[in-house]
Amino acid sequence: MRLTYKFLRDKRGSVATIFGLLLLPMVLFTGVIVDVGRAYNMQNKIQRSLDAAVLAAVIAINRGEDKQKAQDQAKRVFSEYSSADKVASTFTPDFSVAIKSDTIEVSAKADGKVDTHFAKIAGFDTFDVGVSASSSYARPTDEITLVLDVSWSMRYGSKIQNMKKAAEAFVTQMQPFDDGEAYRIFNIVPFAMRVNMGSDFRDWVGSRKDDFVGCLEPEGDIVPATDRISNPAPGYYYPFNHVVHGDSGASMCPPDDSRIELFSSAERELTTRIRNMELGFGTATDIGVLWGWRTLSPNWRSEFGRNARFPKNYGKTNRKIMVVLTDGRLVRSDWKPYESANGKKTGNKTVEESFNGVCSGIRQQGEITVYTIGFNLDSADASMVTALKNCTSKGGRYFDANSSELEDVFKEIAEELSVVRITG
Repeated sequence: MRLTYKFLRDKRGSVATIFGLLLLPMVLFTGVIVDVGRAYNMQNKIQRSLDAAVLAAVIAINRGEDKQKAQDQAKRVFSEYSSADKVASTFTPDFSVAIKSDTIEVSAKADGKVDTHFAKIAGFDTFDVGVSASSSYARPTDEITLVLDVSWSMRYGSKIQNMKKAAEAFVTQMQPFDDGEAYRIFNIVPFAMRVNMGSDFRDWVGSRKDDFVGCLEPEGDIVPATDRISNPAPGYYYPFNHVVHGDSGASMCPPDDSRIELFSSAERELTTRIRNMELGFGTATDIGVLWGWRTLSPNWRSEFGRNARFPKNYGKTNRKIMVVLTDGRLVRSDWKPYESANGKKTGNKTVEESFNGVCSGIRQQGEITVYTIGFNLDSADASMVTALKNCTSKGGRYFDANSSELEDVFKEIAEELSVVRITG
């Protein structure tokens, strides 16, 4: 009995015994932590790959690819990123594309298993890992006006052909999605000495219809410029006389194929109109920009009358964008300081004052993003470069471009107008 009692009270070696009993759980616990860390690291790598993939899909859609091609692009990007990060091949992403009234959304998820090393002892051969991501392209209603120089000097060096090609590519790149309501509306405003409004606006000149060839005289001094309507059509405007430049034989009023195009979202119609533009004489960039402003102004909605929905009201959900391209200095003539219907004379301001006044009015209003492009301008056009730079507004920029650069400039503008972001 005494020996048994002494044995029970003897504590020598108990710490070693306890440590031995706890060693296996401690090693197992440490090993599980290592396995969890590996799984967490793998999850981060997959998340990076998936984020890049959904962003690539949105960009692909924005560039005109259909849903299937966008998904294929996302899978390729995921594969490239995951291969670089050595992501387990068991992870296969599932992509979906949703087109809503104001956004394009691409969402994706990827589920897979990560093999364990130490956790196997506890019966866990793998850990389940899952991630998700989404990317959206915010698309407010875009009203985009291209104010394009079709003056006689554009015939040199294939400038008119290069401008047409670049403008067509821009429209195609910015083309609305086929699904749902069109959210990008285009206006094309070619200009020479005037802007040809086309026969749809014959009533604007009232009883003087027989003299109307498509162009109008300015309805009074346009300095300072405003998009407000002081005297509504019809009947207020004077038709611009059909004047032909003697040396060139070009009409001061651009030909009918260079008439204004309003509120269109049809790619074929727009690109055909651009492709068929013809040259006129004179470079009244001030009048071109003025009519460009009006095509974006809700104050003129009832005047245009062809589509009561456009131009839409100014606001955060309706972006107004103007791209102005010209190849040289301002050349405009008012053939008479005639009296308009309200008795005000025109022709009293220089064309430079007129252009600066229109641009100043747009800037002060602060509702339109204006990009300007000086196309093949030389050192003699320094004052025009300054005027074009000063005409930009609300985040727009000035670009100097030659023929080989023009298409890239339009592409850069299109990319700036696309807002792509990761949402989660």
